[in-house]
Amino acid sequence: MPHSASDDVRHTNVLHSDVWHSEIWFVDIAAAAPALQAFEARHLLLSAAEHERAVALRDDLVRSEWLAAHIALRAIIGHVGGPDVARQTFAVTERGKPYLAQSPYAFSLSHAPGVALIGLTTGWTIGVDIERHREVRIGEVRRAGIEAAAEHLSADVLQCDPTMRFLQAWVRIEALAKADGCGVGRMLTRLGVRGGAVSPPSADASRLGADIAVFAARARAVLAGADQDVELADQATSPVAPVRGASVLTVVDLALGDGLYAAVASEAGAGRVVCRRLPDHLEGIEKLFG
Repeated sequence: MPHSASDDVRHTNVLHSDVWHSEIWFVDIAAAAPALQAFEARHLLLSAAEHERAVALRDDLVRSEWLAAHIALRAIIGHVGGPDVARQTFAVTERGKPYLAQSPYAFSLSHAPGVALIGLTTGWTIGVDIERHREVRIGEVRRAGIEAAAEHLSADVLQCDPTMRFLQAWVRIEALAKADGCGVGRMLTRLGVRGGAVSPPSADASRLGADIAVFAARARAVLAGADQDVELADQATSPVAPVRGASVLTVVDLALGDGLYAAVASEAGAGRVVCRRLPDHLEGIEKLFG
C-alpha cells in the first residue's frame, strides 16, 4: 500500500530525540511530476539559475525529472521555512556545495530515474544519496576498495548479493561526500579507495584482515572529521578522537523498497531521522507547503 505524507519509511540504527533536527523525504517523481509542475506554476519558487540549468538539459525526460526534483526541494524547504526561504537563491561553498545563506537550514538532494531523495536539517550538515538497482561494471580491485571502505561507515550490514552490496556501499560514500561537501572523488581518496594512499584489499586470505583494518581506520578517521592522512598503524585498532571543530558524522541506510538503495549522512547527535514520502497530488503538496 502506498505511503501517505505522514507515513514513516523504515530506517535502522538511528539516534532518537524528541527535538526535531532532520527529515528525509522520498519523492516518487514519476507519479508526482504533474502535481509538482502545477505547484510551481502557482508559486514560482525556482530561481533563474535553476531554469537556465533545466533549459540546458536536452533530454525531455531528464529535464522533466530534474525540474520535479528541484520543485520538490523548494516545497520541502517552504514546509519548514516558509515561502520566502523557499524562494531564496542558493549560495555555493568553496567546494561547490549549495546552501541557503540567509536561513539556518541545510539540505541535500539526490535523484535517480523516477525517484528523488531530499534531506533537510537545521543547525547541522546532511548528505543523502539514492540509486536504483542496475548492473554495475567496475574493476574488481576498485569494487573491493569501495565495499571495504563503506562497510566501516555504518553499523548496518551490507548485502550479500554482489550488485546489491556494491550499490548499498556506493550510496553510503556518496551521502558522506555530500554531507562533508568535499565531492565523491575527494572522499574516495580520503577513504583510501583511489590515489594510492591505501592498497586495495588483497585476494590473499592471509592478508585480508590487515587490509580491512586499514580501510576501517580510514573510515573512522573520516567520520571523526579528519581531512588529512592519518597514521594508520596507530589507528588500525584504536578509536579515533574527533577533530576539534570538525563535524563528526554518522551514516545510516534507508530501506525505501525493492530495487532502491539509499543512505543519509548527518552529524552525530543530530537526533532522530524522520523519513517521509512526499504527496504525489497537488492538494497534498499545497497542504504540506502550508
